[in-house]
Amino acid sequence: MSTYSPPTTLEIHPSLDAFRVPIREYLASTNPPLAGLIVSALIFKPAKSHTANGGGAQRHGEKDRVLLVQRSATDGCPHLWEAPGGGAEPGVDGSPLDALVREVREETGLTVVRVRGLVDAETEWTVKGGAWRKASFEAEVEAHDQTSDIEADTVDVVLDPAEHQDYAWVSREELAGGMTADGRELNITFPTQTDILMKGFDLRERTDLKLEAQ
Repeated sequence: MSTYSPPTTLEIHPSLDAFRVPIREYLASTNPPLAGLIVSALIFKPAKSHTANGGGAQRHGEKDRVLLVQRSATDGCPHLWEAPGGGAEPGVDGSPLDALVREVREETGLTVVRVRGLVDAETEWTVKGGAWRKASFEAEVEAHDQTSDIEADTVDVVLDPAEHQDYAWVSREELAGGMTADGRELNITFPTQTDILMKGFDLRERTDLKLEAQ
């Protein structure tokens, strides 16, 4: 199987150097070594509109929204919602961040252009064969970055029906309430996924911790 090649224009925050190494090297860097790594992307639709002269202003009542995808009825955890992501594959992905770009592309059809920072890498579990970790990042996608006038319906999300059957741009309040504005139930895959999503919203709202690309 050939190695996946990420976009050459991908911007990566300097704080993420630990995730730019080969996957096997990353897995071996922990004590004890990890058996595997899951990567996940928090892709936000910012509550910011840019005026014609380049200034930014928040729309009245507008809120940041995060992209969630609903797992297919025929896949594991059927009908449950999650952030896009999946397993980092040695021999396919050059690094954990390359895996992030590939998984987002495969699951949503979107191209990651910037990885702004780490949201969480503390979620771990043990299965037969050893310990696994989930690393979640805030990412921006093509035509959906912080420098343009962003509308969710201008981003063409294309799902792989074998894995996911629906998607939604979800606010913090909708996530907490378990339902989208148009009445779809938001049953999340695991409590830890909800915690990570809420942490992502917190990082965007707290100016002292807000993830900033350099």
